[in-house]
Amino acid sequence: MTDSRRIPRRLSPVHALVPALILSAGLVSIRGSSAGPELAAPQANQGRGAGPAPSDVRHEDCLPHDSDALTIEPQLADTWLLTDMQTRMAMFDRRQDADNALALARRYRLHCYIGRHPSTRPGVPARPTAEYIHSYWKRPTGKTTTISPESCAPYVPAQVRMLNKDAAGWLVTDGGTLALKLDSRSDAEAALELVKGYTQHCVIGRTDLRPPTLQAPSHSRLDYWK
Repeated sequence: MTDSRRIPRRLSPVHALVPALILSAGLVSIRGSSAGPELAAPQANQGRGAGPAPSDVRHEDCLPHDSDALTIEPQLADTWLLTDMQTRMAMFDRRQDADNALALARRYRLHCYIGRHPSTRPGVPARPTAEYIHSYWKRPTGKTTTISPESCAPYVPAQVRMLNKDAAGWLVTDGGTLALKLDSRSDAEAALELVKGYTQHCVIGRTDLRPPTLQAPSHSRLDYWK
C-alpha cells in the first residue's frame, strides 16, 4: 500500500495544501510494519515513550523515520511541518509545538499507533478520528532533547480499567485524568496493556484547531508516556 506520508526530497509551500497529519491519529491508509518485538528502554529525564508496547507485535502499526534528518518546515496558513525529508510526519499550528515534536521524535526511530484503522462500530463513519487513535514510540536513539513546556497528566496504573461504552466504543480510564476512547475491544486491550506501564500521559499540540479529513484524521497532537 502506498504510504501517503511520502513527500518529495525538496519541500515547497504548495505541500501545505495537502493534509499531512499522522499524530495520535496518523493516517487512514494503514501501512504494515515489521518493527519486531524490541521495546524502548527508559531514558533519564526524557520519559520512556515506548515502554511495554502491546504484546501482539505482529499487529503493531509502526512507521519508521530518520531521526538524524528531522527538521521543521514552514508551510502556508501559518503551519509547521515535522518531516525527515522523506515523510510528512505531523503538522502544527504553533511553532512551539512543532519544536517540541521535533525534540520528541529525535529520541526514537519508530512511531506506533493503536486504533489507526477504519471504525468497526455500526452507524459511525468508517474513517478514524483523532480521539480514537493513540500512539507510543519505540527504538530509542539515545539522543538527549528538551521538551518545554511539557503537558502531562498523572494517573494510577493499578486503577486503569477498560469499559464497554456500547455505540461509543470503549474507554480506558483510571476514573480520573486518564480517559482514552477506543474503537474496538482489541484496541482497548492494547491500550490498557500500554498505559499500565506508565504513570503519566503527555501530549504535544491540540486536535481541535482543524477539522479532520480523509488524509489527515488529526491535526496537531502527539502522544508520549512517562
